[in-house]
Amino acid sequence: MSGALSEVARLIQRESGIELGPSQLPSLQAAIARVDPDFTAEALLQRAVPPEILGRLIDEVTIRETFFFRHRAELDAIEWHTLLDSARARGSEVVRVWVAGCASGEEAYTVAILACQAFACLAPPVRVLATDIAPTALAQATRGRYGERAVRAVSGEARERYFTREHGLHCVGERLGALVEVRRHNLVRDAIPPAGEQFFDVILCRNVLIYFDRPTVEHVLGGLERALAPAGLLLLGAADRLSGQRMPVVRLRRSDAAGSGSSRTPAPVLGEARGRAAPHRTGTGARRSEPARGESIWEPPQPRPTPAEAMRAADRGELDLAVQIARNVLAGDPLDSQAHFIRGVAELARGDARAAVEPLRRALYIDPNHRAAAFKLACAHDALGEPGPARRAYERTLRTLDHYAVAQPAGPDQLDMTAACHTRLSQLTGQRPPERPTQRDRPAA
Repeated sequence: MSGALSEVARLIQRESGIELGPSQLPSLQAAIARVDPDFTAEALLQRAVPPEILGRLIDEVTIRETFFFRHRAELDAIEWHTLLDSARARGSEVVRVWVAGCASGEEAYTVAILACQAFACLAPPVRVLATDIAPTALAQATRGRYGERAVRAVSGEARERYFTREHGLHCVGERLGALVEVRRHNLVRDAIPPAGEQFFDVILCRNVLIYFDRPTVEHVLGGLERALAPAGLLLLGAADRLSGQRMPVVRLRRSDAAGSGSSRTPAPVLGEARGRAAPHRTGTGARRSEPARGESIWEPPQPRPTPAEAMRAADRGELDLAVQIARNVLAGDPLDSQAHFIRGVAELARGDARAAVEPLRRALYIDPNHRAAAFKLACAHDALGEPGPARRAYERTLRTLDHYAVAQPAGPDQLDMTAACHTRLSQLTGQRPPERPTQRDRPAA
């Protein structure tokens, strides 16, 4: 049974990218029974699985626990008026938003509500595309009918303005619903952006990548980046950046017979500082430095590199090493925002501003309130002689600093960063910067 279930799990992964480990196989077996009590994994594999059955299986194994205004702080990073200015600069009169992996639609309608509030009207210049792979989720998103639990974070005023009540449910109002288009899309198998679509000003793909393996994360993330407008905003989720996608590292090395004319080169090992093989112990406890000819050996996983190691290398001025360690961290966890940030800072410090831009952007995709990443991204664009992107990044830094100032008083570093942003913006825009706080004005460290 486990072999057949594992094959069905691989089928689901090939179709949807959703990775089901051995511990989840009993849940998969239960999902198959829910689709049809007479089904078994073996019966599914004995014939071609119809697309509708596969769709229902994917529906069963996806988790759709969501609600309106989930992780509001991340959504507050959307600067609607700035995005509209950028859209108009390239000839569009609307801000185009894509909610990828929309589940039952709460996030898509949340974004539409935020747009209405930002533009103070019920018909803002915004279009929201909401996509998902699960048919049941899409049907619920299209209906737009939600229970009390889903709207628990919606204020009473917003409920009255954007919803109607029907049979005890909160129903999305007609004008709010007109802002959202619901459509099926497979992030793994379909084109990115979806067919017929162009660049998006905002892409939300929150808490979706945690279900994918590492290569699929890279594939999807690269596609999302390509679908983003030049001044656009990509938001991943808190669960994505906390998911810890690192995988065990196993090294298998084969030494072929001399003169065979062929060799197998092992994949790079994370954390391996030298090219020499690690010592190997035989079954008797004897130790030798190299495997016997033609022998395959298994070596224990190497210690995983950490962002802290990369930061220490950068602090010592070993910038090449810092970049390499950060890359090794990201090879195991492509959603580590701190590793992206450290790599970008190190690239910038060693004079390669162009190489710094991508990791700094990715740090902000994963953590939109990473003020230091926003500031360093501005510096990178400045070094490249790109005043438009530099200005936008400096302005984003200031907004992020303001966001943190609400929670706690700014320290000296934040005040210096604020002053640096204002000074550079004044040079880019020709406007006089605000007075810089004096040491007397600064709070005690």
